[in-house]
Amino acid sequence: MERLFIELRKLHPVSQELENYLRAHVLKKLYRKKDMILKEGQICRYVYFIESGLVHHFSTKSGKRVTTWLLGEHHFCVSFESFFDSVPAEDNIQALENCIIWCITLDQLHEIFRLFPEFMRHVDLIKKKYRSIGEKIKVHLQGLGTKGKYLWFLDYHADISNRVPLEIIASYLGIAKNTLDRIRRDMAKPR
Repeated sequence: MERLFIELRKLHPVSQELENYLRAHVLKKLYRKKDMILKEGQICRYVYFIESGLVHHFSTKSGKRVTTWLLGEHHFCVSFESFFDSVPAEDNIQALENCIIWCITLDQLHEIFRLFPEFMRHVDLIKKKYRSIGEKIKVHLQGLGTKGKYLWFLDYHADISNRVPLEIIASYLGIAKNTLDRIRRDMAKPR
């Protein structure tokens, strides 16, 4: 749980009272590799903070999985619209590794806002951070060829790139798995 407070403090100061309250109320959940944390059509009941492990967000379009997010340690994870508006999720969240995740419900979040209004600033900054990340990813991937997308992935996700299955990397980059296999083989050839 210590890493949660480090990440929160990076965004905005955390009072000792707020820290004590969170320590008493945030729930720890363990997920095994391949566990579904959230299924499309369910209402997202938690905001998650990943202490350890790796998850991916994906949706199913025309029978194919389309990965939209890859999140490792020290990231917040949520289906925003589903959580904040209590509507069915349009995406899935799945553990790609065994995970330790800290969770908080919407009701708990509202109670924290009531008791510690300064926490609203944390949540606003988290929302802005992940919207910005999403936009940057879209911008960086536009106009890149398949090899360029893979090189971007290796650079941008250097901390998790060797932990993500190849078919999920291909889905995330919007390229065919066999194309990604070919790119990787070509890159591995001695020059």
